[in-house]
Amino acid sequence: MTKVPKRLLSQLAHVELVNPDPERSAWFFHEVLGLEETTREGDSIYFRGWGENLHHSLVLTEGPDAFGHIAWRAAGPDELEEAAARLEASGHGEGWVDAVAGHGRAYRFRGPGGHVEEVFWEVERYRPRGVAVRQIDHVTIPTADIFADAEFRRDVLGFRFTGWTGLPHDSGRVIFAQCSTNEQAHDLGLVLEPTDRRGRLNHVAFWVDQREDVLRGADVLLDYEVPLEFGPGRHGMGEITYLYFREPGGARIELNSGGYRNYEPDLETVHRRPQQGSNDWYRTSVFPESMGECFPSVDVDIEQSRRINRRVQPVSRRMSTYTRGEARDWAREHLAGVINVIIPSFSRDLKTLNEAGIRHDVRKQLEYGFDGALLVSEVSITPEEYRRFSEIAADEAGGRQLFVHHSSWSTMEDAIANLDAAAQTGAELVLLSYPPNFYPTSEQDVYDYTKAVCDATDLAVMLFPMFLWGFSTRIHPSDIPVSLLRRLIDDCPNVVAIKAEGGFPSIMGVIECHRHFGDEVVISCPIEGELIPLAQVMPIRLSATSDHEYYGPMIPRAFAHLQNGEHDQATEIYWQLHPARKAKAAVAPQLHGGAFINRQAWKFQAWLQGYNGGPLRQPTQRIHDPQMNVLRKGLLDAGLSPSMDPFESFFAGRTE
Repeated sequence: MTKVPKRLLSQLAHVELVNPDPERSAWFFHEVLGLEETTREGDSIYFRGWGENLHHSLVLTEGPDAFGHIAWRAAGPDELEEAAARLEASGHGEGWVDAVAGHGRAYRFRGPGGHVEEVFWEVERYRPRGVAVRQIDHVTIPTADIFADAEFRRDVLGFRFTGWTGLPHDSGRVIFAQCSTNEQAHDLGLVLEPTDRRGRLNHVAFWVDQREDVLRGADVLLDYEVPLEFGPGRHGMGEITYLYFREPGGARIELNSGGYRNYEPDLETVHRRPQQGSNDWYRTSVFPESMGECFPSVDVDIEQSRRINRRVQPVSRRMSTYTRGEARDWAREHLAGVINVIIPSFSRDLKTLNEAGIRHDVRKQLEYGFDGALLVSEVSITPEEYRRFSEIAADEAGGRQLFVHHSSWSTMEDAIANLDAAAQTGAELVLLSYPPNFYPTSEQDVYDYTKAVCDATDLAVMLFPMFLWGFSTRIHPSDIPVSLLRRLIDDCPNVVAIKAEGGFPSIMGVIECHRHFGDEVVISCPIEGELIPLAQVMPIRLSATSDHEYYGPMIPRAFAHLQNGEHDQATEIYWQLHPARKAKAAVAPQLHGGAFINRQAWKFQAWLQGYNGGPLRQPTQRIHDPQMNVLRKGLLDAGLSPSMDPFESFFAGRTE
């Protein structure tokens, strides 16, 4: 039988946000959200919602970026004393603090996640008036051990631990939990703290009367040019209508409404799975990666904090976020993760791009956890169409993917001509390829072509030693030798990475590049069969670009294990995928002849995992039933769930 905790706390009373410019935040909370300023004291400004009876629910304090504290009201004066005694006994207590504006003395403690919190009883009351945000609803904080934190609050302070959920691909791995002091589903949320920082904030939520008020709030925010981060939508956990955005100081704020009420004192903790809509009840939205960010951000400075809430430029004018001279610094900070490929989708009559199909593929990227994609140009597509393809992808991604411009064109002049469009449509990296008619007879010829392309753009460039260029017999067996890579890195400051496939199928290209250049540029290991073992014995932070989508979400999952030092789990995935890997290798000589990648086959591989598929224009290589059967059976043998739709469906595509 579930133990009924003694109720010591009545409600969440207020939270404190600290930033260097509280006046900007004060304007936002008053003018945009409609909170009422109740008083000022010292460096702090106090606010309340129109429907709140207490003096304040929000404190803004001037200082370096920080999540100041959380305040809870006790259920009574005796309960305050008991809570203080329990906290003292638990080792988390920090002692009593004097009364401040709006409430009496409080007992301070530090929660398991490093958060400063306090409990008080005596309050100054207000009569509700005004409109807009009615009251504070909940606060969500990051903590290193979600279960331990939730159990601490249940066992020490009498919270109810109402529910938790996990990752979409690993529902047993807790990433969010709900705790409540009252009949709400939660007035405290707990998310995973991914860093070694303590005492940070994920978001503060304010309640409005109806979900239509949440939608109206979205309109108001957009009128003020405040970007919406996530929503409007509805959480399955708590059945709450939500909308997330950032206030000018950088903290995330939620507007919400609705939600069930539960008065059972012996409520059992519920495990809700993502597949049941724990986060998105309708199961139509992709959870933005940015929602994992907490306040203050790691290594944040004041100016960076002030940039968080600036309006994003329309995609047609979005430029890279670094200068040519800053490209390598940018790469060292941002160029990491798993980057696969997206091949353009066309209408079934092949006359136009299929915008719905492109958007579908970007959403699938996000669902599977990829960090970015190479937008493939190595198909029959015009420069104007490729530009539009890039615009659509960037618009759908909304800044949640790092897109790579595929500099694979018929001539050097064409490659250079398309670089401006790359910078203007959201690409932040260029993958440099060489035309089929380019026939260098010396290292200098390769140097001249490569430097000309690098000099024509301020974008970061990734060099690509690869057997497909045909350099190995005339230039060097490694395709592009270390001596030539050395010259290019020295002479081209925007060379930031090497896609190390030189000498394929040998691992020497990755190892040699890492040994010579790993301290200067990012070394990418694009072949997943090499990535998973090599990353266990040498540092690899990037796998870009390859057809990882054939395995669905498995390569991002393995990569995450590798980055966390969980080598046994990554190795388990390696062996799970081995039947599919062997099947793919078995048909490769048939599919990829002529030193040219069969993009039709890659598109089919992606279709097996839910991507759009669809026709490609001639000239294109073909894929036949025997190869399609082998590729699908490989995934089945690996325990994955490929599409079992008729093969003819692939050639039509999932969308029109």
